[in-house]
Amino acid sequence: MSNAQLPDGPSKHVVLAKQREREADSQKDHTAARFIGMSENLDERLKKSTVGLVTLSDFQKTKEDLEEQQRQLAAQTKAKQSALAGKVKKGKRKEKSKLSFADDEEGEDGGQEGSLVLEEETRAKKARLSKNPDVDTSFLPDRKREELERVERETLRKEWLAEQERIKAETIEITYSFWDGSGHRKSVECKKGDDIAAFLGKCRMQFPELRGTSVENLMYIKEDLIVPHHYTFYDFIINKARGKSGPLFNFDVHDDVRMVNDASVEKDESHAGKVVERSWYNRFKHIFPASRWEVYDPDKDYGAYVGLLSVALLFTRLMASSVSPDVLIASAALPMPVSTTRSASPLEETRPVKRAKPDVDAADTDGEAPDSRTETEMVEEQMKLPLEFTKTYSKELDYRKKLVLAPMVRTGTLPTRLLSLYYGAGLVWSPEIVDRAIIGAERVVDPKTGVIIYHKGQGPIFTTHPMEKPYLIFQIGSSDPELAVKAAQTVQQDVSGMTHAGMGAALLSTPDILLGILRALLESIPLPISCKIRMLPTQPSTLFLASRILRTGIRNLTVHCRTRDMRSGERAMWERLGDIVALGERRGISVICNGDGDGWSNWEKIRNETGAESVMLARSAERNPSVFQPAGPVCTVTEIIPRLLNIAQYTDNPWGNTKFLLMQFKPSAPPISSMTKAQRREAQESVSRSKSLVEVAEKLRIDLGRGESVMREIEARLHERSDGDVWKERKEAEDKGEVLDEPIAAEDKAEEDGWEVGVGPASA
Repeated sequence: MSNAQLPDGPSKHVVLAKQREREADSQKDHTAARFIGMSENLDERLKKSTVGLVTLSDFQKTKEDLEEQQRQLAAQTKAKQSALAGKVKKGKRKEKSKLSFADDEEGEDGGQEGSLVLEEETRAKKARLSKNPDVDTSFLPDRKREELERVERETLRKEWLAEQERIKAETIEITYSFWDGSGHRKSVECKKGDDIAAFLGKCRMQFPELRGTSVENLMYIKEDLIVPHHYTFYDFIINKARGKSGPLFNFDVHDDVRMVNDASVEKDESHAGKVVERSWYNRFKHIFPASRWEVYDPDKDYGAYVGLLSVALLFTRLMASSVSPDVLIASAALPMPVSTTRSASPLEETRPVKRAKPDVDAADTDGEAPDSRTETEMVEEQMKLPLEFTKTYSKELDYRKKLVLAPMVRTGTLPTRLLSLYYGAGLVWSPEIVDRAIIGAERVVDPKTGVIIYHKGQGPIFTTHPMEKPYLIFQIGSSDPELAVKAAQTVQQDVSGMTHAGMGAALLSTPDILLGILRALLESIPLPISCKIRMLPTQPSTLFLASRILRTGIRNLTVHCRTRDMRSGERAMWERLGDIVALGERRGISVICNGDGDGWSNWEKIRNETGAESVMLARSAERNPSVFQPAGPVCTVTEIIPRLLNIAQYTDNPWGNTKFLLMQFKPSAPPISSMTKAQRREAQESVSRSKSLVEVAEKLRIDLGRGESVMREIEARLHERSDGDVWKERKEAEDKGEVLDEPIAAEDKAEEDGWEVGVGPASA
């Protein structure tokens, strides 16, 4: 509208003012209007609705209409909020504008409603994501719960330990049998927590024969297993341990299950355990029942017992049947009928059947003809074969022309060995020590005396002194080549040789194991090896075994001139040794004679009958260690016992062993001693009644405290030794009239091992 068209007067000014106001309003930026609150929107709408000249009544009516619309909008919003509080409605989220400004066409009411919907959706979503009290959270870390569990575990642990201590304190009655070839049954009360050593200590007090024997020299045999001393009865009870022929956790006694019912079926009833002296076991371990015993191994499953009766029935069936032996052996595990009072003996049907002779013409599975060679021919074949080991050593030993000390249980300890060397023994053997006993032992050296002790926390297992090393042969009891080597390696730094005893004479029946042990020692030990065996029942078998042993490359073979079934009181078969000596000469290997050697009293007879250049002494040296002296033995009471007591005091030898050595000494009679028979009897009684080394010294009027000077005397004599021909020295003493012998008769008791494999000492 142009100015010419405007009306004149006051209305013209009003129209111009409104026109200018509209132009200014058109030039404003309305973008910010959408970001103002609800109160600002109401004022802005009122202004827009009253543009131009209006009357007061129109202005008020317009304002009231806008306020009513605002109240209605607020009421609608409140109603929607109430409805959403009861039921959350899922609304569609408004898509956010990709532009920096909103759509001009969008009204203010829609903006408010969209904002409220978004708020309600957010509130509903939060409500859906709240914690669920029914969810299992036990797998999550919880310090409080873990602490409670720890306290509960500690409480249960203490309760369990208290319960075990209560069990260990319970008293049980143990029935046992002192076994010396026959049973002497008694019972003793012990606690379940007591070890075998404590149990054996109580057994010693029930038999006078055992009171002079230390616990270390006693063995407990339960269900054909040798139980080591450190195990407790609680160990067997809690673990339900089983042996070869029954449980180890029952200590009551029932009839032998191997004699009733089915001998191949193991029962739960137990047998009385056996208490035996170690010396008895070493003498008779090659025969039943000792041949069946073995050291208990907790990791080994001993399975069911197969009795002797089952073996006998199997053998009978084999002889009377044409079935293959392999088939019968495979069926041995099946129960066999045993004779009872209700049925006839199953052996009746097989008794008339005679054993069929083997068919020599029948071909075996390999199509080879049976070996028709005689044992003599087999010996010659062995002698023609080369030596298996041709080793040289930095210190070669000489076994020839010597009197040597035999390996003796309990007797061959350090005091006896030192006295034997002092009086002229060429070589000394230690007592037999089982391989598992010495393996892992700790070596301790006494800084004051120089005595070397091997132990495992209890008593000494092996004791030696450096001065005897050039002459000492250590004897190992083993039936396993690997264990024998480990045992030898344990002590090889303190000895000049090893002796492997093969657990007595048992390996004579398994020569392959014996030869395997010899080969293992020859291959692994840097010391000369020797072997000691007993004779077999027949001479050809003995010669064949000897030829195989000599071929290994050992340095010496010692032969006990008795079979393993012969007792020490039976005459040694010297007449059979000559053929073995001849085999040794062909190989250039010395052979030592053992058996009935009484020292110089019969040395010449042994040499003439056997051809052996050296003799091993056992019982004669046990009675008087000075028997090795070329001029003859000296008095045991005035010469030997004073030196022995001082050596035992200086080396701290156990009193039990010292008293045993004293009890073996035989008081010398004239012309060796001037003591009367009554004085000799009094000396023996003084020794037997003494309870300590000091007491026996007081009764025999012997000065103690001279151990160091006695040891120096022994060392000086060993340094002066020439190691020449001992037989020549004997002849010279006889020519000078210095010989004074005491006739000694062979006794019926000796504690020697059946056969030994030995590593010989290096000569000085």
